[in-house]
Amino acid sequence: MNDEFVITGLGVVSPVGIGVLPFWEAMLSRSSGIRPSSGGMAAAGAPYSAGIAGDINAHLDDRRFRRAANISKYALVAVNQAIADAGLVPAGWEAEEVGVVVGVTHGAINLTREFHAGFVKDGSLGASPSLFSDSVLNAPAGNISIALGIKGAAHTVVGDSGAGIDAVEFALKVMKHTKLSTCIVAGAEELDPIVARVYKTFGLLSQDNMRPFIVPASGFVPGEGAGAIIIETRARAASRSARVYAGIKTALPPIWQGRDFNAGEIPAQDAFVSTGANGTRRDAFEARLLSGVFSPQGANMKKAYLGNIKPLVGESFAASAVMQVVAATLVLDKGVVPPSTIRSGAPDVAWATMNEDAEQRPLTMALAASAGLKGPAHSILLTAPGDAHA
Repeated sequence: MNDEFVITGLGVVSPVGIGVLPFWEAMLSRSSGIRPSSGGMAAAGAPYSAGIAGDINAHLDDRRFRRAANISKYALVAVNQAIADAGLVPAGWEAEEVGVVVGVTHGAINLTREFHAGFVKDGSLGASPSLFSDSVLNAPAGNISIALGIKGAAHTVVGDSGAGIDAVEFALKVMKHTKLSTCIVAGAEELDPIVARVYKTFGLLSQDNMRPFIVPASGFVPGEGAGAIIIETRARAASRSARVYAGIKTALPPIWQGRDFNAGEIPAQDAFVSTGANGTRRDAFEARLLSGVFSPQGANMKKAYLGNIKPLVGESFAASAVMQVVAATLVLDKGVVPPSTIRSGAPDVAWATMNEDAEQRPLTMALAASAGLKGPAHSILLTAPGDAHA
């Protein structure tokens, strides 16, 4: 493939474990990290169940961030995994040629609440600067830059469940128009009882588990964690004989009923779709958009494989969106399609294949996509590494 940018490193912090290996094993076995709510989450009357990432401190080597919000800790651990996986050494890179883009949704709401409580109680003297600095939405990107000595572009993309995919898209634009040869992209989120309780009040939470694309919609299960990928120019990766997981298409427009794709651009028989469906009413909208891309042209045409990680890790918004990209990358790299977590017979996705067992099947392309309630489905199209492995 002639893709200008490639993925060379992966990292995951999720309710199924810390690291890419437990994440992949959970995909193969359909093992969920979602558990009934307990502790502070249950006490706050928040969700019925949740995907908790667990204790992250044992995996955080940089003690400067021991008091940071969990969202920053999750991002730092996932990013360090991806850097090590890519074979990069921060001490040896040109700091101006490395950038970071982080997708976030809610941020460290717990620190925001603590900061507000101090201000209400004691006025301006009770407003802690340390709490404020780590509660802002761009704190994870700032902390990653500080930890790794990054002097290139540093950006935060804020949005809903597609913010992580938007972050990848934005990173590609930055790399295309600057001298960055390497960009770290992460999505991170931490659970907060108050946020989850709000979603429960609006009737958006599932009482047991997520069932993507099932009608009627049963709601989502909140989760937390982080996903991270390392993007490099193909020339940079080749110059250091880096392992390439997948190529990335650089100019992929938002999906509006599939009309923005050239006919045959994504052959369904060779594609895997990592969907952002989360068990809410927005699933039907996303299904309609994707059907315009993958509807088979003939009765005997192989359908695209459809996968979804959220029944395993929960809806962690920007974080699970980047995990979607990691999942799609692993499918291409390993030549294995994990069993689908989507029930066969879901009416809106009859155009797709939901395999019950893992299948050894090398594919040429994988699409990670996530749609909002009314907007387009933002997506990243990945291509198989082929002979790009060093």
